[in-house]
Amino acid sequence: MRGRILRELRGSDVPVPASALTALWPDAAQRDRAVAGLLRDGLVTGDPRNGYRLPE
Repeated sequence: MRGRILRELRGSDVPVPASALTALWPDAAQRDRAVAGLLRDGLVTGDPRNGYRLPE
């Protein structure tokens, strides 16, 4: 799941909306844990309202 999220973010020049991440994996709990882990590890920045992106 983390790899799918990172691949999606690498392919975008703008923040990726949370709804786009929802389409990547049907299990909401697992998806939310993956996003939280990426945020905690500093590999992703953002939030559900403004979208997610890779750190600069």
